[in-house]
This record gives sequence, structure tokens and C-alpha cells, in this order.
Amino acid sequence: MDSDEKIIFQSKRGSPFKWRTYHAEYYHESDSFRFEMKQKDLFKVPDQTRFLFDGTYFDLKAEFGRWAVITEEKSRKQIARWRISFIPPIDASFEILDESCRRHELLFLGAFHTYLYGE
Repeated sequence: MDSDEKIIFQSKRGSPFKWRTYHAEYYHESDSFRFEMKQKDLFKVPDQTRFLFDGTYFDLKAEFGRWAVITEEKSRKQIARWRISFIPPIDASFEILDESCRRHELLFLGAFHTYLYGE
């Protein structure tokens, strides 16, 4: 939610009988964007998904103990990264790496949180 208590990002898990699949909706200004994140391969490391936002494909890749990164697929430019330390004190870090994407930082934060920690 934003400061006016309007929903900015919401997601839900698809069928629990399939690989991890999430349906997300992101609201920005007067626009609404829907997209799906689906686990690419159940048995491969790093954990990876791909999603389409506003006509652009993004890859989200996570490997235990390293920064999870969202990359713009065509240019391979890193957009954002996320990391959680599970050793006390527990700490979460999120960074926008491409300033041109700053206005959609809640989209990328929501994508990380949904895909990496959604149930």
C-alpha cells in the first residue's frame, strides 16, 4: 500500500499442485499491469523465473547465499537486487541498480518478495 492506503502490488499463488506459479498485479498511477511468474526448472540451481512487464521481459534469478537479481532480458542490464541474511541480526536489503526503473521499485520489490517467499 502507498501512503494513501491504496494497493500498489498484490499477488497470489496459482495451483499448489504445479511448480511455483504466482499471479501478480501492479498498480502505477492510473495503470494496472498483470503478469505471471513461474518457476523455470524445479531441480536446477539457481532458482529462476521470467516475467513480462509493460512489454519488457525480466529474469529473476536467486542462488542461496548470493544476491537475487532482476535483469532486463534483452539488454542483460541488472535492474534490482535483493538479499536476506538469515544469521542474527536478520537483515533484508533491496537496491534499485538502474535509476531509470526507480519509479517502479515497488513492482520489483513485490516480485522478489512474492517469488522468493510467497506461499
